[in-house]
Amino acid sequence: MALNVLDASADVLLNQRNCYRDAVKKFLLGQCDRQGSDRGLSQAVFDEERDQYLLMSVGWRGQERVYGVVMHLEIRGGKVWIQCNQTELDLEAELVALGVGAGDFVRGLVPPEYRMLAGLTVG
Repeated sequence: MALNVLDASADVLLNQRNCYRDAVKKFLLGQCDRQGSDRGLSQAVFDEERDQYLLMSVGWRGQERVYGVVMHLEIRGGKVWIQCNQTELDLEAELVALGVGAGDFVRGLVPPEYRMLAGLTVG
């Protein structure tokens, strides 16, 4: 029985995507626990069908409404796209520690032409 190279590479990509999904979800849930457990303001939102992952601030602080995206990560083309990071955390380092490949990030919040000039992954 011959090994189908296309099936093998598809399996590798699927395993990588599942690993990256698990890492992103674990990271965001940990941030949710750290940032909002005392006030109940942080919520993790996962859309695994479209590979969109958010950390949101939602709720009330006294009479003030709190609502906004804190982090937005996307898995696309075998890469983790950082679409929004409203924190001072080094998301890449945090996710590498959870199993994401060091070269598998795209900073979607940086314009593509600047990514090329800076030697960052374009996409």
